[in-house]
Amino acid sequence: MQRCREKLDTYYEIKMIANEGQNVYTFRCIRINAYDRRIYIGFSVKWRNSKWSTIRVKLFMDTMGRHIIVELWKCHRDILNSIKDMEHIFVEAALKAGAEVREVTFHKFAPIGISGVIIISESHLTVHSFPEHGYASVDVYTCGQSVDPHIAVRFIERGLKAMQVEKLEITRGTGALCLGPLESI
Repeated sequence: MQRCREKLDTYYEIKMIANEGQNVYTFRCIRINAYDRRIYIGFSVKWRNSKWSTIRVKLFMDTMGRHIIVELWKCHRDILNSIKDMEHIFVEAALKAGAEVREVTFHKFAPIGISGVIIISESHLTVHSFPEHGYASVDVYTCGQSVDPHIAVRFIERGLKAMQVEKLEITRGTGALCLGPLESI
């Protein structure tokens, strides 16, 4: 089997030639969506000189974990500077998400600000607070499927009374992709 890939304007074209040139299939990737450990790729497929047909391929990613980076703005300044409140919010967030808490370490800086880490069996939650700016930088990283990092993030947002939230989710350690069944569109 011979394969070649050419980058075209908005898609990739893949030609597969099987059985020494007897069958020629041309694939055009027309859409890629990735979410929840799945990647959906829309293809147009043409066999020899036939009409284009559209199919969807589902790929499953074997992931190590989900990492959510959160920017919390316009938070309650007193909470951001209270080590007791911050510890409580983050431990509760981990527990509500289904995590097993292993270690809790928080440090209060002078004159203001707190940094903390919650070590969970499934990874960690971290925070750096800047009360003078009403800002907190938060990291929630979970491995496996038993813990939902989104639950922890929502709890933290409410606990810090954040009025403005920005999130970035990164799927970590995606590993090999496994092909799922083909579906006609």
